[in-house]
This record gives sequence, structure tokens and C-alpha cells, in this order.
Amino acid sequence: MKEQFSKKLEEILQSASARLYPAEIGEAKVCLDSRCDNGDSALHVFIWSNETEKALFLIENGIDVNFMGQVK
Repeated sequence: MKEQFSKKLEEILQSASARLYPAEIGEAKVCLDSRCDNGDSALHVFIWSNETEKALFLIENGIDVNFMGQVK
């Protein structure tokens, strides 16, 4: 069960890779603490793209909701 949870978390985080690190074409590893050059996180990506389920999953699993990137 824990392995299945970890896999889901990893898949959700990786789905933000291309948007956080476009130069690496989705190959960059993303974790809960990952930030792009602007300081944005996977949570920012999912909020902007209206992917509510993914955003809530990250919130429920420890992503820092108080961290602010450079809002453009």
C-alpha cells in the first residue's frame, strides 16, 4: 500500500516536470521541495492549470502551502 502511495506521489510530481523545467523536456526529477528558477513549485503549476485533484493531493501530503514563487 505504501509503495502504491509513493508511486502515485512520484507520478503526480513528475507530471509537473515539463512545466517547471521546460529546457529538460520533462526529464528533471521533481520532489515536494522542488522549485523552478522563478521559485515556483509543482503546487503552483497545478493551481495555475486548474488541476485541483493533483494540488489537493500534494497539500494533503506535505507540500509547503505558504511558499510563494515569483508570481507573474
